[in-house]
Amino acid sequence: MNWTRNEGGRMGRVAAGIAAEMNDELTIILSAATEAIREMGPGEPARELLLEARSAAQRCAWRVANLLAASSINGIGGHAI
Repeated sequence: MNWTRNEGGRMGRVAAGIAAEMNDELTIILSAATEAIREMGPGEPARELLLEARSAAQRCAWRVANLLAASSINGIGGHAI
């Protein structure tokens, strides 16, 4: 498929918008998981699940940061966690 510069720019803006929305939600998830982990004792069964959830959210945040960085390189803008 032949992409024009304008179509590519639109797709980049859509990707940047989605990434920014995900960034906001991931910030909330990471903050809540981190706080819950701090409040739990080391022997709490749910602690391991929260550690896994936080790790997955951190990986997603890294991917979102890469999307935002790519959109910035293309002149679209955005900020990451």
